[in-house]
Amino acid sequence: MPLSTLSKVVNDYGRGVTITRAKLFGIAEIRTISSNFNSMADRLDERDKDRLRFIASIAHDLRNPIGSMAMASELLLNNLQSEDKELAAIILRQIKSLDRIVGDLLDTTRVESGQLRFEYREVDLGPILIDAVELHRTSSKAHKLTLIVSDGKLSVKCDAGRILQVINNLLSNAIKYSPSGGEVRLEVVKNHNNLLMSVSDQGIGIADNDLSGIFKPFQRSSATIGTIPGIGLGLSVSRHIVEAHGGTLTVESQLGAGSTFHVRLPIDPPYI
Repeated sequence: MPLSTLSKVVNDYGRGVTITRAKLFGIAEIRTISSNFNSMADRLDERDKDRLRFIASIAHDLRNPIGSMAMASELLLNNLQSEDKELAAIILRQIKSLDRIVGDLLDTTRVESGQLRFEYREVDLGPILIDAVELHRTSSKAHKLTLIVSDGKLSVKCDAGRILQVINNLLSNAIKYSPSGGEVRLEVVKNHNNLLMSVSDQGIGIADNDLSGIFKPFQRSSATIGTIPGIGLGLSVSRHIVEAHGGTLTVESQLGAGSTFHVRLPIDPPYI
């Protein structure tokens, strides 16, 4: 049944299966519609690739001046008098925040084009997580950062740099989305063949109708648009990284009562 087959292809494309194309069979009118659909899908695919190339080009061009500003700020921070150090530290934090945004843009283009690469090896995540918490502890005086780690070595087969990127994103978000301060808690436990990590805050929380969309690129909670800066890429990239390790990234939240993001990582994924 050519018409029902074409209808399924169109529905699949509308659900995001953008590689699907219609087969050219059936009566002449249906073949014409199928051909027109394929041409439209090809044009949209090429336009999407152009968009990704443009974003990647802009992000690459931004990286060099941002790096230069960061180096200059660090030099200033080391040489300024004590009364000016706090201002230099603020400038440096903002530059690093901008660098993370540019990094998220680059990673988003790599995810969508299938070019985000990983280097898996056996590592102890314990010291890495301690460093992440210490880094964010210095970024806010209004928040109490707590790290709770189960006993023993946290050995996992993973790309340590990418997992650190996920944890940094979750800690940074926990601080950003709890503007009144409070505790930010990173808990890590081993559970059978998995490493379970959770990042909790006492912030503004996420409305139920926003929960399903926050892991999509450029999607943010409606309560934060216009009030808290961001472009909504970090969680999308983070979920892709975790899933590339055979794990999951999920969230529990209550509006006005904070959020908890859960990361499950297989300790030794058989296919990596």
